[in-house]
Amino acid sequence: MSKFKDMVAADRAATFLNLDEFAETHTVEGSSITAIVDEYALKERQDGADLSIADGTLLLFARTEDLPDERPAGATLNLDGCEYIVVDWAVDMGLASITLSGSRGI
Repeated sequence: MSKFKDMVAADRAATFLNLDEFAETHTVEGSSITAIVDEYALKERQDGADLSIADGTLLLFARTEDLPDERPAGATLNLDGCEYIVVDWAVDMGLASITLSGSRGI
């Protein structure tokens, strides 16, 4: 791994996914991981507009190595005991940004 990639990997854990700062422990598909669940970031991405944002839509940020295999849009993902539909699954520098919609409580 390059020095830059090592620094990015360290920053993911030490800064963005730091349990003392932003992150919390969540359960994804039965595994406990460090992640961020954000219900407001989608509105920020659309300059505060509610267009095409359904109730129950949220973003999950986590390290790719902590998650199950990437799922296509329309597949389900269990987050904290609730089934959500995957809207989008993007990965950038080892950090997954997963848009989830429509909790189907179990």
